[in-house]
Amino acid sequence: GAAAAVAGPWSFDTRAQRILMTDLGAERAIDRFAEIPVPATDAEGDIDLDDLVRSVRRPVAHYVRHTLLATLAEEDEKPDHEIELWPGGLTQAEIGREFLAALTDGRAADIWMEGRALRGKVPPGRLADPFWSELAPVVTEIAERSGALGVEPTVIPLHLPHHGLAGSATVFGTTVVDAEYVRRHERARTKPWLTLAALTATDPHTRWTARVVRRAASKADAKRLGSEVHVEEFAIAGETSTERLAGAERVVRFATDIRRRAEQGPIPFFDRASWILERGSETAVNDALESDTATPAAKWVSGPLRWADLRVQPDNGLAEGLPDGEYPALRFARALTQ
Repeated sequence: GAAAAVAGPWSFDTRAQRILMTDLGAERAIDRFAEIPVPATDAEGDIDLDDLVRSVRRPVAHYVRHTLLATLAEEDEKPDHEIELWPGGLTQAEIGREFLAALTDGRAADIWMEGRALRGKVPPGRLADPFWSELAPVVTEIAERSGALGVEPTVIPLHLPHHGLAGSATVFGTTVVDAEYVRRHERARTKPWLTLAALTATDPHTRWTARVVRRAASKADAKRLGSEVHVEEFAIAGETSTERLAGAERVVRFATDIRRRAEQGPIPFFDRASWILERGSETAVNDALESDTATPAAKWVSGPLRWADLRVQPDNGLAEGLPDGEYPALRFARALTQ
């Protein structure tokens, strides 16, 4: 009866129009952020901690997978553009990560470098000397300052049924270590921050800490630090277990709330740009957005974005309840940084 009166194709599935319009490219990129959100749904089973981290770091990709039920091949994490390329397209970041993992596993540096040279892609003969002389000291310092060398890691199971969260965390003593041979950026805090919150919510009597170790953000940053390596340590705030538990609960609620909002529609919350949106320069924010929107999911849903686009973005209701701000992306950024 009623269905017969509808002209043209139709569907009970509220996602059908969204998928069709995205596929046809019939909307301006920024307009897609103004779509009417789909209703929130309850999660089926526990959320894995690693999956929660991914959905907070890349909410648009989570929206595509969970809500649009589409599968897009996600690109591997790209090294920062400041990293110099070496012959064969191999970056210092690629081999630096391998080297750091080897040192953390207790392998001798000289033996590993000899073996790595035999596998190729390292400049041959004496040409390798400047390569190793630049890379090895920084990787070694990252490994040493991580505090993980010679310490047996412990895997702690996590289960927070009232948040529907489960998983595990690897700690060195009472410290979550996140060490990588990449340039420093605030985005590096996301995973250890959420891991700390889950650990603290599981055991608030232990004062868990996180240590994030990266290359300096730039030559100027290295000069300011007096080192090529940047170390940041933090913990869930609170002098008592009750205060720490309350702080941890707030962080977990924030993360699961971001995930829920992302399932309702593409939200202007970004892996890099949201960390610096309120205090960064326009150039820095645009550079961050360029990286954030370079993933297949972001290309499909929003396309390239600039800070100017965010400032004129309509409010689709998905920022409701977040701190005040002149535009939705700023409200999401303040929810993260405040």
